[in-house]
Amino acid sequence: GTAELAEVKFTRYDLGTLKRGSTVVVTLRGSAANVRLVDGSNLREAVQNNNGPYALDTTLEIFNRVNKALTFAHKRGVFHCDIKPSNILLHRDGRILLSDFGVARLKGDAKTGGTPPYMAPELFTGGRANERTDIYGLGITLYEILSGGQVPFQGKSPSSRGTTGG
Repeated sequence: GTAELAEVKFTRYDLGTLKRGSTVVVTLRGSAANVRLVDGSNLREAVQNNNGPYALDTTLEIFNRVNKALTFAHKRGVFHCDIKPSNILLHRDGRILLSDFGVARLKGDAKTGGTPPYMAPELFTGGRANERTDIYGLGITLYEILSGGQVPFQGKSPSSRGTTGG
């Protein structure tokens, strides 16, 4: 299967947890809005509940599907800009959804955003979001899942330190 970005059409807002294990997702298509409940958890919660690194085969399946969703967006000139475990939703039926396009940018946009531990270094010095900056965030996320919850770079300030809290 593939991640469900094709259904999302670039803008998905995670409205937060409605009840434990369920997230409300709003999908915008032009002027129409589709609201649905995602029964499951996000990848951050799943890693915390796993009490250690994820199995390699499970991790590769998740990341293959998220990468397909990113490729879909990138081919349309959209960059997510906030790839991290809490923005990858794991539905109980096995679907994987890439959520929270709230800081997404179109090709050529100068402004960027995101969560510091998952942001590519060039974004801190005025660089523009592109395919590589999303892949960087996906790589940090991959490291975090395989390490059981740690990010590879830990700075002195809270904004540069990373844990599965993001």
